[in-house]
Amino acid sequence: MKAKCKRCGTLIAADTHGCGTNGLKNHTISCLKKLAKAEVGDGQTILSYSVDGGSRALTTWKFDRKTTRLGLCKMILLNELLFLFVERITSHKSEDIGAAIVTSLTEWGLTHLFSCTLDNALQNDVAIGVVKTHMELMNIDILGGKYFHMRCVVHILNLIVKDGLKEIGISIRRVRETVRWLKSSPQRWGLWAKVLDYLGDKIDLKKKLCMNVPTQWNSTYLMLESAIPYAEAFTTFGNMNSSFGKYLRKRMHNDKSIGPPEEEDWVNVKKMISYLKKFHSFTQIVSVTKRPTSHLFFTEMCGIFDLIRRLQMSSDYEVSSMASRMRLKIGKYWMEETELNVKMNKIIYMAVIFDPR
Repeated sequence: MKAKCKRCGTLIAADTHGCGTNGLKNHTISCLKKLAKAEVGDGQTILSYSVDGGSRALTTWKFDRKTTRLGLCKMILLNELLFLFVERITSHKSEDIGAAIVTSLTEWGLTHLFSCTLDNALQNDVAIGVVKTHMELMNIDILGGKYFHMRCVVHILNLIVKDGLKEIGISIRRVRETVRWLKSSPQRWGLWAKVLDYLGDKIDLKKKLCMNVPTQWNSTYLMLESAIPYAEAFTTFGNMNSSFGKYLRKRMHNDKSIGPPEEEDWVNVKKMISYLKKFHSFTQIVSVTKRPTSHLFFTEMCGIFDLIRRLQMSSDYEVSSMASRMRLKIGKYWMEETELNVKMNKIIYMAVIFDPR
């Protein structure tokens, strides 16, 4: 007599006189474990932003299929939706985005609107046009809706810094490749742990090494900041492991061999961290959601302009090139020669004027 598993279809001997039912029990336990593992998946965790106390932080997140399914079922049942809703592909056309915003405003009963903050995507310009038309018909627009569209300053700053980082030199690339090589193998990570134990109190272990995401400049800042305390450990690890330097010397950047980080590279990295910290702090200040930030914009943005101007005058060619690229990018949004850019939403200066401080 044999039994067939209803989950995986495996046939198992089930004769109660000959072999007993322990085989069935053991298979059920192992099969359920495999099923649970398949449901969760072994995918790598994804970088995302978590909001805690009004500030944002870079954290890891992992997709949970079971939780998502339960949430989806709850949404369909509570809202009495068709099952087809799950497979429907939503539109990203400008007109449809604008119509969706208008529908939401109507449902929420909002009639007094001062501004709408969106990222710098081209379709948002058309979408805002649809919203402004609706506001004009309802006679609820302010100054004809001229200053209604507000471009997200954090999004623009991200574009500016990311564009400037294209000019970064070999030093940051060496740190990036080193961290990636270490974290790509459990065996290497084990050897790295032994080096840290060997150095003992010489190394500050408060910050853990983190890998950056090329499309997120702030993760590059966090990676460099976490790597600085381990400079001596990287050198020691390279002396103890020949494959470390051999691998990095095979990697190329702008037709040059990368190689392991040297003493001069750490000097450059510390310098770059001091620059990126200003941008990172600005992003955190204006990204909070539980207190007003519009009155902070002018002072903080002046600090960014001053920083870029000073970096342009740097004797370091790479730093100067990075700043020039940032200046060119920032000019598209906030400056045009010596005058304010016509694209600039000047209504934000009203917040500075009304600030009693």
